[in-house]
Amino acid sequence: MIRNIRRLGKTYRNVNRFREILGVFVKHGFGDLSDILHLDKYLDLGTKYFRLPPRTASAHVTRPERFRTALEELGPTFIKLGQMVGNRPDLLAPEWAAELEKLQDAVPPFPSAEAKAVVAAQFGKPVETLFRSFGELPIASASMAQVYKAELLSGEKVAVKVQRPGIEDLVKVDLEIIFHLAFLLEKYVQGMDILNPMAICEEFERTIVKELDFSLEASQMERFAQASADLAIFYVPKVHRAFTSRMVLTIEFIDGFKVSNLESIRHAGMDPSRIAGDLSQVLMHQVFNQGFFHADPHPGNILVMPDRTICFLDYGMVGSLSPTHRDRLLDILVGVADQDAGRIAKTLIQLAYQPSDIVEDLEYQVSGLLEAYSFVTLKDFRIGEFLNRLIRLIISNRLRMPPGFYLMLKAVVTLEGVSRRLDPGFDMVESIKPFAKKAMRERLRPDRLAKDMYFGAMDLTPMLKEFPAQARDILGLIKRGKLRIEFQHQGLEPILKTHERMMTRMVFALVLASLIIGSSLVVLSGIPPKWYGIPVIGVAGFLSAAFVGFWLLVSIILRKGSWK
Repeated sequence: MIRNIRRLGKTYRNVNRFREILGVFVKHGFGDLSDILHLDKYLDLGTKYFRLPPRTASAHVTRPERFRTALEELGPTFIKLGQMVGNRPDLLAPEWAAELEKLQDAVPPFPSAEAKAVVAAQFGKPVETLFRSFGELPIASASMAQVYKAELLSGEKVAVKVQRPGIEDLVKVDLEIIFHLAFLLEKYVQGMDILNPMAICEEFERTIVKELDFSLEASQMERFAQASADLAIFYVPKVHRAFTSRMVLTIEFIDGFKVSNLESIRHAGMDPSRIAGDLSQVLMHQVFNQGFFHADPHPGNILVMPDRTICFLDYGMVGSLSPTHRDRLLDILVGVADQDAGRIAKTLIQLAYQPSDIVEDLEYQVSGLLEAYSFVTLKDFRIGEFLNRLIRLIISNRLRMPPGFYLMLKAVVTLEGVSRRLDPGFDMVESIKPFAKKAMRERLRPDRLAKDMYFGAMDLTPMLKEFPAQARDILGLIKRGKLRIEFQHQGLEPILKTHERMMTRMVFALVLASLIIGSSLVVLSGIPPKWYGIPVIGVAGFLSAAFVGFWLLVSIILRKGSWK
């Protein structure tokens, strides 16, 4: 999906927004962006139209910090983009990823009258007829929505999440501009095609479009509630579908303590170390049993209810793992427990769908990583630190993992940090063990093995049926001498073009030399007709040679020395 770059100039609003984006980046020390991406050439947005702020940057602030500040200033679309990219360590250096983790999504609230107007427009009735009471001030405000405490006519306390007016139009404009910038990055920045910015933008577009539809978030919550029904320590707020739409989400209001509020948790008579264990159990249940998980379990998204039940909030970011990916994850965990570098290396290559010719080198690197932890006791083993080092190893070997795999690793690392704040002696490995063992037993169950063999045989059957006919066709071609093997060369086009250009110039050079020599012979022989005693044919030959020589020289200069 490559948008037409010229579309930016079709509306004043898009051009004005682009000016704002470019101006913010210039203000924060990224003035070279315009030069690198040739924006004046493609978007006609040079100083002829805009007066950009001076290219300044604070010397004591790092480049990643300035980039984060620029994204925060540009608003919700760019904040969400930074958060998504920050969750992909395969795309950014560690210092950049760490800085993007600090992105703040809190902004000043919009007027409550506008929020009530959105609710009324969505349900066709005034707020006063829909709710017994509706808060005059929001209890939380973010870039894309804000939340109000309200009471239904039935008396139930609810939290009403209302989308910020105009946010959808702003996101559409910003997405257009982001796609243009990604296209220019691929075109002008060498090596950027490896990261595939256009594919990243497409993934981001799918994510943010889903976040703008609150009815999808409601469906995610109901999905989690159904899958976690047998998990007593976890609770998902009830969704009120009658008061939920694309721009409004109404859920049960939950009284509880932020997981970061240790003082209140202790004052309520709860043991923080038990809560730490419960948190890890919830995430492991989601990863191993459900196959989909809350991908952003930071302290602001976790409440502890008075009965010690864990409640996750904001289900806008959810990760998923296929059964195959869960099996691969289990193989990695078993490899870590057994110090089996070969198993880990082969599993990573299978996850990345890479050729196996790098397995020995990767196994050597994994062995070095495991050796660094070989004398560390399980109590002191930091799985977050280990996973971060494993991610850097994956990136250095250019292995492309499924996005859900990175989200899962990020969720584990984040939750381990939260759990260690609750209990400094928390052991994440011990909490993973029961789930890993259960998953291994499930894999080795006779009915599971029989099922895998059955489906494997089903996949193999069509191939076996077709093999005799295909073998007969191939033997027939060989017998008739009509078997052809085609080879496709890749990467030869530039060489062929250069060769063709050189041959063309060589031919012109030979023609030029022939004209000069032939004209010289005509002049010396004195063949009529003559002009001022000089043969006309010879003069014409010299003029033709001069024209050909001048054209050849100009073509070489315009190619900037590509004849060398």
